[in-house]
Amino acid sequence: MKNLYVIGNGFDLHHGIPCCFSDFREWLKANDETTFERMESLYDLWQDEEDSNKWWSDFEYSLGRANGLLHIINNESYNVWEGVKEVENSFINYFEGERWRVQNEIEVLYEDLKIAFSNWVLSLPWGNTYKKIVIDKQALFLSFNYTNTLEALYGVPKKRVIHLHGSIDAPESICFGHGEEIKEIREQLEMDFGVQDNKEEQYDFVKDSFKDNVSEAIMYLKKNVKGIINQYSAFFESLCYDTLHIYGFSFSTIDIPYIDALLKHADYTNLSIEVSWYNEEDKSRIWNFMKDRPHINHNNVVLIKLEDIRIIKELLLFCPRSL
Repeated sequence: MKNLYVIGNGFDLHHGIPCCFSDFREWLKANDETTFERMESLYDLWQDEEDSNKWWSDFEYSLGRANGLLHIINNESYNVWEGVKEVENSFINYFEGERWRVQNEIEVLYEDLKIAFSNWVLSLPWGNTYKKIVIDKQALFLSFNYTNTLEALYGVPKKRVIHLHGSIDAPESICFGHGEEIKEIREQLEMDFGVQDNKEEQYDFVKDSFKDNVSEAIMYLKKNVKGIINQYSAFFESLCYDTLHIYGFSFSTIDIPYIDALLKHADYTNLSIEVSWYNEEDKSRIWNFMKDRPHINHNNVVLIKLEDIRIIKELLLFCPRSL
């Protein structure tokens, strides 16, 4: 049997590591209050704690939702329009400076957020040894996690693990972000704005230009999934396995292309898939994924909880003969 493991955030959560995006929110609030407050202000979250918690809990997806920055476009467009009356310089020179200032301020904040995110990852504690499960340490591991849980807690050789989004061994490699294309972001702004304001044509031009600059700024935190898959294309093409273990993976839209990339080289006639789940919502996402891929034999798909695998490990340790 040749095993391949896909390791997601739920794997670290199972081991007691506080690595949810909501945990990042609390860490940021306590350790980098300035960046936290700037993000809350940018996405207009500071007035509603419930909205803030919801936004941060789906952090990567939220970063790509342009409607959160509509108030910036509205305010800056109005300020430019009013400011033109008071400046001696030409309209174009004044306006150009303002719209690039806004884009630059957003991108500087995003860069500060990236630094804070890496610092948070580096601060995460080691996992709980008691929560270890049964794995094949000589298998290959495709990890979406930044931590070294596999290497440090399980003794998996580093050469057997690929950290797709970077790891604490190289903090500069850590990446996160949304999956939107700039066209999709721009379309969000058009849908949210609806009909143009009944002002002079030049005012509409101001607003459209701010939409362009804000869209460009949002793209600063796009996760380049296609680029990462291309970077590891040789790995995907060389895969040879008959048992796929997917542990702690959320099946979020942005990360599904990675799974499709590794399934592309699978031998479906003999492929067995074991997927961990935590709640009913997880189970629904998993089965929706499987149903959308008819080449997968659903009779060879098993859903299991990581805690159950841990219990099996204990039974093997203490009652090996009875099993």
